[in-house]
Amino acid sequence: MSTLAELKRLPETKAERKTFVDGAVNEILSGIHNPLAIEILLKNLEETIKEIRSNEMVKDLINSELRKFPENVFEYGNVKFTKKNQVRYDYTNDSTWCLLNNKLKAREALLKNVTTPIADAETGEIIEPAVKKSTESYSITFIK
Repeated sequence: MSTLAELKRLPETKAERKTFVDGAVNEILSGIHNPLAIEILLKNLEETIKEIRSNEMVKDLINSELRKFPENVFEYGNVKFTKKNQVRYDYTNDSTWCLLNNKLKAREALLKNVTTPIADAETGEIIEPAVKKSTESYSITFIK
């Protein structure tokens, strides 16, 4: 059996995915599976998929296949593909942008360290501390 054949057993449509997810959530909530073991399984799947998708040769092959379709939007199987061209700008060659960006970073550092409102000695502006927000989180590191 091929390596990717195992993935073909997963849901292939929105309806199948919803049924699969609902069933998985119900099994986890009912205690059939240890939630940490499921989290490890999900993280492993996520990382596996990320590694396959980020492989430059795979990405090139997918883009080559997409170019066979002249339309920007087309259906293939049970999905709709929409081709996009992502543009990113690098502003670091502009001295004004660099100056403003550094000022912004310095201001953020100041606001992180302010615990009570203070007055700016030069302008008289009242500087309020940054609002701190936190959420519980965790990380998973595969050791084997």
